[in-house]
Amino acid sequence: MTPEKKFGAIYLDIDNLKIINDSFGHLEGDKAIALVMDVIREVLPYGAVIARLGGDEFIVLYDCETMEEMQSILGLIKKNFLENEKVKAKEYQLECSFGVSLFTSEFASLEAFLSHLDGLMYQEKFSKQS
Repeated sequence: MTPEKKFGAIYLDIDNLKIINDSFGHLEGDKAIALVMDVIREVLPYGAVIARLGGDEFIVLYDCETMEEMQSILGLIKKNFLENEKVKAKEYQLECSFGVSLFTSEFASLEAFLSHLDGLMYQEKFSKQS
């Protein structure tokens, strides 16, 4: 499979959503999901799309040519999590783990690309536990 044009993606998972649901209730878990979306949408460039994949996993897609562009977007997202007053006001820590990459001809399929992103996201998630 050869993509006609590169695009970037950020795969993300909300850390410890089960603990938030169990400790504060599912309504609060839903509010946490909505807040995560707000924090991310605030800094996405024009043309970027965010979609829920299921549960607490989401993907951001952006038409770009370089990893630097995607790393810049990811940096803005992470900075907004640290600085957002609504996130700071929560009784719990609201964080996400991220995997970022470009879809290029190196990937045989979209499924292979998503698997790669998922692996990168889990690397970040597991690095937080060490």
